Amino acid sequence: MAHAPFSRAAEGARIPEGNPTQTTTFALVAKHRLSADANGELDAVVLPCLQTYLMTTRGTFSGDKLVLANTATTAGTNHQPVNVDGKNGFAFDTSSLGGQYKRYRIVGVGARLRVQSGVNSPGEFTLAAAPLKGYAPATDSKIPTIVDSYGGTSEFIPSYYGTAGPRNTLGRYLRDLGLPYTTLENDAKIDLAKVVNFPLHGTASTSEVAARGMHMRALPYETDVRTFKAVEYSAMGTDATDVVIDMGNNTWTQQLGVDMSAYRISGTESLVVSGAGFTPSAPVATLELIYHVEAVFNPMLMLLGRPTGAIPLVQPTETLDSVLTKIHRIPRISFADVITQVGDSLLGDIEGRAAAAGARGLGSLASALSRLVVASA
Repeated sequence: MAHAPFSRAAEGARIPEGNPTQTTTFALVAKHRLSADANGELDAVVLPCLQTYLMTTRGTFSGDKLVLANTATTAGTNHQPVNVDGKNGFAFDTSSLGGQYKRYRIVGVGARLRVQSGVNSPGEFTLAAAPLKGYAPATDSKIPTIVDSYGGTSEFIPSYYGTAGPRNTLGRYLRDLGLPYTTLENDAKIDLAKVVNFPLHGTASTSEVAARGMHMRALPYETDVRTFKAVEYSAMGTDATDVVIDMGNNTWTQQLGVDMSAYRISGTESLVVSGAGFTPSAPVATLELIYHVEAVFNPMLMLLGRPTGAIPLVQPTETLDSVLTKIHRIPRISFADVITQVGDSLLGDIEGRAAAAGARGLGSLASALSRLVVASA
């Protein structure tokens, strides 16, 4: 994005008109194969987070292991985090991104679901857009080391000392985020029967998705969407204060004054992909994701180089608020052939016109378009 032009009248003071853009935008794309578990079920949660952007509780895809709290009860010892089979996740390469960008915010998230060729199953997908809020579990490729033990050695999050520590099990992550779950321990799974309770959800059979494909969109839902988060976690921050616990002969210091915003889920909706009735332990579909990201350059990089270019003489005619108002008219979930026919950017306007035409008696046009869109409860 280019900077806003300088006012000619105030050129001596060098005060820019409007809000000069200090960020850049880029896109991240990922594609994953989804498989059913031994019960013919699958689940995947797309999160507005670069550290853990996708996770599953049923081994729907093979990826990095999620890092979870050890539930062993040995007294007086440090409990190192563990990995649990089937609890997987993916993280973008934030280490490389952190070299160029310091902080970021999600502008939009989109997903495309396709059934794999040759799949013949009576299974059904249930898709939902959910305003989740909380922290994503780390993956073993991005596990933060930001806690010092009483002995002065570094411990991994979510380690804890003793038998009554803050156990960040998978079930607690799901509960805190706002997802339906089956248990609070590490064997927790997303409760598929309750995904339909989300107001913004849609269902489709395997044959429908195979023939038409599915598109999903995660849109902003609160003011946190404007907040920039850290690209990488940091042991220095202002999220909380340090806590020192006196345990007799031992003193346990937990550095809570860190920047954990890299794992924060807020501002933008998350997407839940679930399904049941598929062939057990067999590939089902592919999930393609695209993240539109707005980022602030790493200040250390800016000491070495900065983007150049002509300063535009025309200011943007639309504000962020006006753009958000328009994109909220786009349905969260729709069949892919709708996108093919009318274009994603025009979908909301065309559906609105179809509804208005139907009210005036042109039912054929309205009904023709309504069949192309998955209804939300």
